[in-house]
Amino acid sequence: MSKPVRAVRDDATAVSQASREQALSTRDRTERHAVTLAVGSRTVSHGLGRIPTGWRVIDIDAAATIYRSAWTDKTLTLVSDAAGGAVVEVF
Repeated sequence: MSKPVRAVRDDATAVSQASREQALSTRDRTERHAVTLAVGSRTVSHGLGRIPTGWRVIDIDAAATIYRSAWTDKTLTLVSDAAGGAVVEVF
């Protein structure tokens, strides 16, 4: 009789592990976006489903200063002082 109990425990452990992995993947999820910069603000849509904890420039092809002016659970608004292109990672 201990075998079925063990199977139930293994199933519960597997479900618990899957729930933890899903929570971690949602929390630790990142996205990269190619952004065309212009002088002024640019809104970038993301699919994190939450307000990001941060962002960073991965690549840039202009001598530009970029900063975040706002973010929501769906968008990140960046402001640039020069035109060019960049790849940003949102996390």
